[in-house]
Amino acid sequence: MARYNRDYDRSERNTRHPAWPVAYRDFFAPHNVVRIEKIEDRGIQKLGGDKRIHLGNGQSYLIEEKFNPRAYPRLPVELRHTWNSDGSLKELGWTFKNLECNYVAYMFVDTLEFYFVPFLPLKELAEENAEVWENYGKERLNGFWHTLEDNEEEGYTTHMIYVPIKLLQTLIPSMKKVVVSQASLP
Repeated sequence: MARYNRDYDRSERNTRHPAWPVAYRDFFAPHNVVRIEKIEDRGIQKLGGDKRIHLGNGQSYLIEEKFNPRAYPRLPVELRHTWNSDGSLKELGWTFKNLECNYVAYMFVDTLEFYFVPFLPLKELAEENAEVWENYGKERLNGFWHTLEDNEEEGYTTHMIYVPIKLLQTLIPSMKKVVVSQASLP
């Protein structure tokens, strides 16, 4: 539980980072962002919603936010969770779930780079390529990485594959990069 609390605290700090509103306004331009709603409902959060962005034209978008303290040329895709006791499947990773988010927004905190990736194309790509990507990642081929993140206190391991950003940009043309300058922060 202590790890969960640490991760939650870090996530809360990052979700309140002053660069988020700037990045959202840039990403959704020329539409006017009228409200950025932080999702408090745990049920909606589990469906892939950290923020709901409300635009002046009446549309709204549900966003799943991901953070990394340092910039890398790869973005994480969560494959699955396995039980430490016997290696059996606990559950599929968030990439393979039927989330309701419109976008996954990745933030590199050190560079204030944001990548807005439409969720459904990302999910479809991951489903089609998971085995190949995982094999590439295990061998560190073609810019892929594979990592195991042990959640010892909870008794399971998270299997992650890190996919090269350039490949994702090629395969998902609607993916967009936004860089927020320090000067634009409040």
